[in-house]
Amino acid sequence: MSITTVSSRPVARTTALTVAGGLLVGAVLVALSPAAGVVRPGDGGAVGVSAGAVWWTLLPAVVAVLVALRSPIAGVFAVAGAGLPAIARAIADLDALGDPENAIRPELFHETSAFSLPFGLGPGALLLVAGDLMMIAAGVLAAALLARRLFLAESEIFGATARLPGPYDAAADPAGADPASSGRNTPLILLAALGLVGVLIGSAVIPYSGGFLDLRRLPASLGLWGLVAALVLVAVGLAAVLIAAALPRGLTLPLLGGVAAASAVGPLTALTAAGSADLSIGAGPWIGLVGALLIVGAGALAARGTVAVTDAPAADDPGRPSWFTRLLPGVLLLLAALAAWFASSTSGLYLDGAPDPVGVTLDPVFTASAPIPPPFRLAALLFAVAGVAALLPRVGPVGRAAASVLWAVPAFGVAAGLVVYSELETSASAFVPTPAITEAYGIEAHSWSLGPGMWWGLAAVVLGLAAAVTATVVLRSDADTAEQWPADEPAGALRRRALVPGLVLMALVVLSGLLPAYRSGLRDSPTLLSGYGVDSVGVWILTLAAVGAVFAMTRSARPEAVLGCGLGAAAVLTVRLVVPAPAAAEAFATAAGTFAVIVVAVLVVVAAAVLAVLAGRIPAVAPTRIPGERPGPASGKASGRSAGKPKGKAPGSTGTSGRGRGRPAARKSPGRPAGR
Repeated sequence: MSITTVSSRPVARTTALTVAGGLLVGAVLVALSPAAGVVRPGDGGAVGVSAGAVWWTLLPAVVAVLVALRSPIAGVFAVAGAGLPAIARAIADLDALGDPENAIRPELFHETSAFSLPFGLGPGALLLVAGDLMMIAAGVLAAALLARRLFLAESEIFGATARLPGPYDAAADPAGADPASSGRNTPLILLAALGLVGVLIGSAVIPYSGGFLDLRRLPASLGLWGLVAALVLVAVGLAAVLIAAALPRGLTLPLLGGVAAASAVGPLTALTAAGSADLSIGAGPWIGLVGALLIVGAGALAARGTVAVTDAPAADDPGRPSWFTRLLPGVLLLLAALAAWFASSTSGLYLDGAPDPVGVTLDPVFTASAPIPPPFRLAALLFAVAGVAALLPRVGPVGRAAASVLWAVPAFGVAAGLVVYSELETSASAFVPTPAITEAYGIEAHSWSLGPGMWWGLAAVVLGLAAAVTATVVLRSDADTAEQWPADEPAGALRRRALVPGLVLMALVVLSGLLPAYRSGLRDSPTLLSGYGVDSVGVWILTLAAVGAVFAMTRSARPEAVLGCGLGAAAVLTVRLVVPAPAAAEAFATAAGTFAVIVVAVLVVVAAAVLAVLAGRIPAVAPTRIPGERPGPASGKASGRSAGKPKGKAPGSTGTSGRGRGRPAARKSPGRPAGR
């Protein structure tokens, strides 16, 4: 991962204000939806709405417009940071519209009496959906504008010096005037990650109690799609943080400020709605608000310097990763292993606020959450092995390459746990005993909630993703700064020879995902064709991760990367062999998918071993380092795209064309060699 820099092509103020205006219009539509009536009550009476709470939706848009008025490029960053989290809001809004009787959205609607139910959709629902889509479109458009203006230069995320060429330095990043100034972005990532944890906690709990909730027969619960919305919000925030870590401070603050403003909308809305709807507020909104403040505060910890773009790095600045960066993937993998072990050893589900007891699902031996721990046990083992390997010098590249896909293992476990939770919650909601039945038979209404095991599983997924990102950073940095690279022609020949076997292996991986691994009287194994349920999503995650690892295995010419990707793909595939339900269940039997997974995993390992041996026979050549001059911020003569046209390029320089931009050229071919 390298430091990003902004193209010299300026963003027009009208363009920045247009995307910011689109975000503002979408927010206004959402704010006006309660006035138009999002739902219609069943008794024809009035719908309760917490006055003024929904107007907090305007906060991210107003922030983006104000930033765009001051600096167009910073405004586009703010729109991207504020608009993309609207994906999570759209998921939550669609969930509320699909099941309005159980929705807890007092800023949009709530019942005023027990006779208000059931709800029907009103005209305001169209405004709500249209506003969400417009905010998402503004964020996507802003991200697309930035994607065409960001380029890579040689520098690390976790210890970066950033120098932005041109007149932007003086206006937006005066601290970058000193070319030698630098700072580590690790504190930024750690503080922002802590903020995202707070946002996740604030989004994944019910903020209210009392009030209109006392009129409902069922206890308040977040619901499956509410949890998905919270995870999407954190995922978008995590991506923004990783990008912000590679930006100069003048652009880090707008991006993280937009994310923080979008993350603060929910807590601020809850705090406002609680007062006007006579609801009691919990600690969740306060924790979420603190998390949003930590995210925007992390922007102040960005590296003080800015990045200068040249056609080639200076000969004395190889940009090798620091010892901290090299150890970080292994440490994160071990932490992920610890989180996965806790996920497997604690209760995944709670019944009425306590660990689910044995026999609640008429099974005299197993608890309802018994299917949840097995995938996490395997994830803990795989993370631990890869983490230890990543910390050892000789096999470190193998462990880091495998780490790029191992996050899919706990993700599959989380998906399997959400399936069990959803089914139990649906079953509990289907039968609600009346007071007479409760008094006569002692049958009471129960509520299910996620236990600590599921939360530890989510932590394992997040840590696994962080390990995958940092491992990729180290692998790319090692490849870019290696003293010897695989020769171009033999490496290209190996790729061509591996193309057809790679395509066959990827097709077999997909085929194994289409077949059930086992059949049971209680539950059949999910496949890629199980529909749009969460169980199918877990299989899709495993399959896509394995396909990506096989593709990377066939495209690499480095033996360590080939072997690591192959072992990672095989490990991910074998997760489907872990039976998430007792094998003693009625009519349990293995199915064709079990044998297909075993065969495909063995073929992947064999192919990885063969390709690693062939890659090890490729002769290594020393790259030709092309000297490049790194201009100061005041010169404004950065070469390549950053200055419009290449100026003063050394013979054989590639400028900024192709993938070799800003990297040393190989001896036989300019730009990035094919053998890497």
